[in-house]
Amino acid sequence: MIKEAIEEVGRIVTHDLERFLTTLGTIAAMSPLLGLFGTVVGMIEIFGSQTAGGSNPLQLAHGISVALYNTAFGLIVAIPSMIFYRHFRATIDSLRRADGATGDQARRLSRTGDRQAETCAAPGRATIRRSTSSR
Repeated sequence: MIKEAIEEVGRIVTHDLERFLTTLGTIAAMSPLLGLFGTVVGMIEIFGSQTAGGSNPLQLAHGISVALYNTAFGLIVAIPSMIFYRHFRATIDSLRRADGATGDQARRLSRTGDRQAETCAAPGRATIRRSTSSR
């Protein structure tokens, strides 16, 4: 009974920990792509600043800065997100392994306890068996 309660609490805690882990993983995976998208937008601005009569250095510099800022912001979001995602994923996996080991230990203890209970419940039978087998 206690074993089932502990396992149920473990499942609830694991579910709560995993609830937002998918979102964090998605953010970690998508933010470099959003940074890349911003870089492409900046490059489009650079090429848009080119005219037949020449190029405007201010517009060229602005397009380059847009590209670099977007790349940097994508990485600023992606790197910590990936670090936290991997940390929490490893924590949840280790809790599951510990829960599995605890469940195995509880089952072994339960089996040992069942065997001891059978032996204690019928000591006369054990004596009878021994006496009949020795004859």
